[in-house]
Amino acid sequence: MASGSEKGKRETTPPPADQDFMKELRLMRTELASIMSVNQQDVIRRMDGLSKDLQSTKQDLSHEIKLNGQRLDNLAGEFKNLEIRVTENETQINSQKQALLKINKKLTYIEDYSRRQNVKLINFVIQNKGASLKQEVLTWFNSFLPKQLVDDDLERVHYLGKSRDGAPKPVIVRFASYVNKERLMSSIRANPNILKRGGATVQVFQDFSKGTADWRKSMRPVTIILRKNNYRYSWGHPLFLKVWKGYVQHTIYSLEEGQHLLEAWNIQDDSASQANECCYAMPQNADKNLCSSFSTLSLV
Repeated sequence: MASGSEKGKRETTPPPADQDFMKELRLMRTELASIMSVNQQDVIRRMDGLSKDLQSTKQDLSHEIKLNGQRLDNLAGEFKNLEIRVTENETQINSQKQALLKINKKLTYIEDYSRRQNVKLINFVIQNKGASLKQEVLTWFNSFLPKQLVDDDLERVHYLGKSRDGAPKPVIVRFASYVNKERLMSSIRANPNILKRGGATVQVFQDFSKGTADWRKSMRPVTIILRKNNYRYSWGHPLFLKVWKGYVQHTIYSLEEGQHLLEAWNIQDDSASQANECCYAMPQNADKNLCSSFSTLSLV
């Protein structure tokens, strides 16, 4: 029978199978520690690599941001320069427009001056068969002019353009003397009834250039109101309108300026027709059918 000490010794010594298991366990623990060490180092290396990549990416982004900031500053500078150039170009364009406007006005004045001895006849018909146009016009003028004209007083007489809707062609008459032309116009203003000829009414126009005629027509909304309110005005050359209020003269260069002036004077238009207002200055004994002819002399 074994003693108690021997029994305890046998119990503390593991059996061979347990010893092998513990050995394998220690080996597995060692391998696991080795694997964990290797993985940890790999993770650390990867983290270091990612950190370096992030740092590099951060530097690249900072560089790009800086470059983009510089590009934006350059673009802002270029836009500023473009704004300055646009402003300069607009200033030059406006200056050129003003210069062109002055040139056009000067050319209009020159053209009008070259026509200052002309008149235009509308609705003039040759009544004497076989007579030339110049002879017919001369005979008609002498029928009401106090001082008779001779053939040489009319430098040229000819038709203008084409007939429209069967109406007679307009006639251009060029006087050799501006004085004789003004005598004709004064006689017509004094007695518009002399424009009646053979059952028809002849219209006599100042022969202005198209630019002047169009501009004066555009000013009719102003001149009609001025006449209705008894304001004195006169046309200036090349293209402006002089208006008097009392003894003060105002100069108008456009329809807008004229309308602003009327608003400042608190002058409003009414519903009266333009046709009725044409005859504002006709003599009381004048034929009202001559209204359009007489207003032509006043407006144009």
